[in-house]
Amino acid sequence: MIELLEPCISLAEQAGAAIMSLYKKDDIGKQEKSDNTPVTKADLAANDVLVAGLKALAPDIPIMSEETPIPALAERQDWQRYWLLDPMDGTGEFILESGDFAVNIALVENNRPVLG
Repeated sequence: MIELLEPCISLAEQAGAAIMSLYKKDDIGKQEKSDNTPVTKADLAANDVLVAGLKALAPDIPIMSEETPIPALAERQDWQRYWLLDPMDGTGEFILESGDFAVNIALVENNRPVLG
C-alpha cells in the first residue's frame, strides 16, 4: 500500500496544478451536469490527470470518478478494490474564487477506504 502513497500525492499535486492554471481565469467553462451540479474545465483537467496517472500506476484497479459515467452495478458489484475520485471537490467554491476546494483520491478495498 505504501508504494501507492507517494505516486498518489504526486498525482494530486499535478491535478492541483491543472486546477490552479485555470483559477480566476475569465473562461472556466462552467456547465451544468445532468444532476444540476456545476462542472468546469478545471474539474475535467484534474480528472484527466488523475485517470491517466492512476491507469499508468495500477492498470488493474478500476476507477470511479465524479466526472465520468458510473459503470453499471453489474460491472462493478464484484470489485474488491477500486479508485474513487472527486477530481475537484468544491466546484462551487472554485467558481466563487473562495479558495476552498480540494483534489480527492481514495483507494477502496472491500467497501472501505484504505488510502486517501
